[in-house]
Amino acid sequence: MESLKAGALEQPGEYGAASRAAIIDGQLVIKHPPGGPYPVIVPCPGLRLVVNGKERSEPTPVNEKDRVEIIVLDERREGYWQVKVSADKLEALLQVKPWVLIRRQVRDLPPARVLYLEVLEHEDFYKPFTLEDLTREMGRQGIKYGIDWQACARGLEASTEGTLTIARGQPPVPGKDASVELFFTTQQKVPVTVGEEDTVNFRERFRFTAVEAGMVLARKHPAEVGRPGKAVTGEIIVPPEPRDIQMTAGSGAVLSNDGLEIIATTAGRPVARGLKGRVVISVLPALMHPGNVDITSGNISFTGDVKIAGQVEEGMSVEAGGNIYIAGAVSRAMVRAGGLIEVRGNVFSSLLAAGSTVALQQEFGSILARVAAILEQFVAAATQLFHHPSFKKDDLKGGIGPLVLLLLAQL
Repeated sequence: MESLKAGALEQPGEYGAASRAAIIDGQLVIKHPPGGPYPVIVPCPGLRLVVNGKERSEPTPVNEKDRVEIIVLDERREGYWQVKVSADKLEALLQVKPWVLIRRQVRDLPPARVLYLEVLEHEDFYKPFTLEDLTREMGRQGIKYGIDWQACARGLEASTEGTLTIARGQPPVPGKDASVELFFTTQQKVPVTVGEEDTVNFRERFRFTAVEAGMVLARKHPAEVGRPGKAVTGEIIVPPEPRDIQMTAGSGAVLSNDGLEIIATTAGRPVARGLKGRVVISVLPALMHPGNVDITSGNISFTGDVKIAGQVEEGMSVEAGGNIYIAGAVSRAMVRAGGLIEVRGNVFSSLLAAGSTVALQQEFGSILARVAAILEQFVAAATQLFHHPSFKKDDLKGGIGPLVLLLLAQL
């Protein structure tokens, strides 16, 4: 705290007869004509204006006979500090606010009729703690891993309020939950992609989802265990346990020996059902079509059985690798099945083809194989006979028929 006393200006001629007040070299000086008018002093924050023993907080006229004191007020702002460990124990934080001493002095001001006082301020910062204090506090809270001593030093020298991280732990690396990757779409049918230059066939707008026997339907990616971390207090932080998922094969499918793949055992439509922590994958042998086969639904082509709740309308086709069941009529359409065809309604001017040509080809193939084997034996016997020394061409004058019958009888 410092006070200034008022004095008269020593060189009145410099300011003439006008009333003036000034701060010169830290001293208040006053000059005015006899009987006034008098200069006015306006106080400001950071000081006290006392005139004739009475403190003034408003603009106050003064004269050379007044006892004027300007008392500057220094200010002390208290600081604080504390160390906190974060809830996850991965950080230790230093919150610091330094002690501040604000020293003030009155600014020199030129002569003025109304003198607005001003103060100059200088701040001195003081450390609210020492390095020993900080080390003791960290030890009390058990902080011993990942300490950043450079950050601690910055906290000691801080001139502003703030928060610094003075220790960092090692966060745990989370594991990876198990997942099931599907190799088929869960939609019963998907739109057929048409190129810009392709002709659009509205009867072939969709492709029905189907799989063949032996196809891998899904693959499980096992859970991966995470890596533990370390807290600033030295404790091991265990990552959360990854969630597993059970993959089960339903009808028409089988689980591989390693338990990581689901494989189709029959042709049909694949489906996946998700339960709590479990996925069941099956292959349905039949495709259920709830309505009519028309321009809206598009043609149907499926590897397994097909069951149609409605009718097959004009110009449409239904093809199945298995059986076809149609609840309604078939009108001017084509129905082709690898197995049987059952139509509950009427059939008008339509082509129905039941049964697979594959079985017929296999049956004929076995018969032809037997015929080929007999012919090979016949040729070998005939060749051996023709080269026999006792064979004479004159023996064939009656024709080759008796010879063929003789050879066939020996086979």
